[in-house]
Amino acid sequence: MGRKEEALQEFQRALELSRVPAMTDTSNATQALMSLGRFGEAKKILDQWRQQRGSLSSFQMGQRYRIAFFDNDTATMEQLAREAPADKLWLGFQQQFAFLRGDSGKLRSLTEILVNQQRHAGRIENAADELAWHAQLESYLENFAVARKSCRQAGEMGKDSSLALVHCAKALAEAGDVAQAEALAAKLDRFHSEDTVNQQLDLPLIRSIVERRRGNALKAVDLLSPVAQYEQGESQVLYHRGLAYLAAGEHAKAADEFQKLISNRGWPEWGVFVPLAKLGLARAYAMQDAPEKSRKAYADFFSAWKDADPDIPMLRQAKAEYKKVAATESATAATSEEGQ
Repeated sequence: MGRKEEALQEFQRALELSRVPAMTDTSNATQALMSLGRFGEAKKILDQWRQQRGSLSSFQMGQRYRIAFFDNDTATMEQLAREAPADKLWLGFQQQFAFLRGDSGKLRSLTEILVNQQRHAGRIENAADELAWHAQLESYLENFAVARKSCRQAGEMGKDSSLALVHCAKALAEAGDVAQAEALAAKLDRFHSEDTVNQQLDLPLIRSIVERRRGNALKAVDLLSPVAQYEQGESQVLYHRGLAYLAAGEHAKAADEFQKLISNRGWPEWGVFVPLAKLGLARAYAMQDAPEKSRKAYADFFSAWKDADPDIPMLRQAKAEYKKVAATESATAATSEEGQ
C-alpha cells in the first residue's frame, strides 16, 4: 500500500520480539529501508546477518548486490555473483539488471534458463509466468513480435495464473493488441474477482494501457486515479501515468512522474522502469520545447544503455529522436547568436 514507514515499524517490532530473528523479517525490514532510500542502514543489517550466519539468502544477495551497484562497489558485486545460487530469485533479479543495461540477449538467455528450470521441475504454471513476464519486458523494448510469441507460448501451457494473465495483458496492450488484452483482463477479473492486487492495481493499469493505445489519453489518466494509493511502492504506476500524461499533452506532469520514478532507487522493479523513465523524461522535455534539458536527458539514457543491443526498436527510435532534438538545440543557439 506504499505505507513504508509503518511497514518498517512492524518489521522492526517483529525482530525485537523474536528470540532468534527470522530471515524473512530481516529481509522485509531491509526492503522497507531500501524503499525509503536508507541504503546505509539496509547494508548494515545485511552485513551483520552475513557475519553472524555465514551466508545470505538469494533474496538478501539481490538486495546487497543492488546496494553495491549504487555504491559502485564492483568487488562486492562480483563476489556475490560468484556465490549466488542459480535459482529463481537470483536469476529473476539478474533479469532486472540485464534490462537496466539494455542487454536483451542476456535477458532472453536468463528467461530460457528460468522457463526450463520450472518445466523440468514440473512447475508448468511457473514456467508460463516466466514467459509472460518476459513478454512484458519485450513489449517495453517495443519488441512486439517477441512479446506476442512469448504470450502464445504461455497460453499454450494452459495455465491461466493471475501473473500470466496480468503480464500478457499488459504486454499485448502495449503491442496494440487491445482486443486480446481486454480478453485476458476479463479472465483475470472473472477468475480473481476478490484478489485485491489484481482488482485495485493490475486491472486499472491494464485498462489504462488499453485506452492509451486506443488514443483515449485522458481516459487513460483517469483510470489510474484509484491506484494513486499504491504509487509509493510501485514504479509501474508512475511510469504508466507518465506515459498517459505524455499522450494527453500534459508534458510537465509527465516529466514529474518520470523524475519521481528515477529518484526512488530502492523500489522493487526500479531496474526495469528507470531506463524507460529516463527516455520518457527526455521525450517530455522535447515536447515542452526544452531542447537543452531533453538533450541531457537523452544523454543520460544513452549512458545507461551504452552497451545495449543496438537492434532494440526502442533504442533505435530514441536515437532518431535525439538527432532531431540536437538539431533543434543547435538551431535555437544559432538564432540566439544572430539576435545578439
